[in-house]
Amino acid sequence: MSKQSGTEVQVPDGSAASPSLAIGRFDTGLFITRDNTNAASPPARVRTVVAGVEQGTVDTAGAAPVDGVAATAVVTLNPNVAAGQSLTVGDQTYTFVAALSAGPAVPYEVIAAGNKNASLDSLIKAINGTAAPLEHSATIANTKASAGARAGDDTTLTALLKGTAGNSIVLSNVGAGLANTAFASGVNGTVAKGGTIVTDGTNLFICLADAAITDSGKWKKITIGVL
Repeated sequence: MSKQSGTEVQVPDGSAASPSLAIGRFDTGLFITRDNTNAASPPARVRTVVAGVEQGTVDTAGAAPVDGVAATAVVTLNPNVAAGQSLTVGDQTYTFVAALSAGPAVPYEVIAAGNKNASLDSLIKAINGTAAPLEHSATIANTKASAGARAGDDTTLTALLKGTAGNSIVLSNVGAGLANTAFASGVNGTVAKGGTIVTDGTNLFICLADAAITDSGKWKKITIGVL
């Protein structure tokens, strides 16, 4: 390792745990790291840090970043439900009844209407917390997912937060009139600081603002052309 006092220049051993080149002092500077130094062409990462806060990075080779994607599931109501049947979404269970309880009201009851379409519409309103006092008694929207408009016998539930955590949302039913798929297809977004630049060898990707697992739309792509 070589060092120069004042503005510090370090050339450590180039291992994954130690930058190949550091220009700066303490927690401020420019740091260039090459991981897997035994590889023929190890990728380099350039980091700028000011007062301990990373300002952005540039990766010369890496995986293309991805947006966060919300998990989805499908609930089917056919044939029409009867009183006593129920659907659980996350922490809330919606129970179909012939008439809503009064004195006191019971949360998350849903009217089993005279036809399946009306019953499903009322369930959708209950999940979304849409006011419909003659159809359901849910006072708040579901805390894990929202319900899309009825499409035939189905409604698509979408996790409120993007990422793989949505794949684990509890979804189950009781009753012959109800069926559902499991939540699936949630994807974690690529985490990065705003200003990060990555190339996968084909495209250049720029993170415009700090991106978390649950974010989308913060990465932009530039196609690399031939000179």
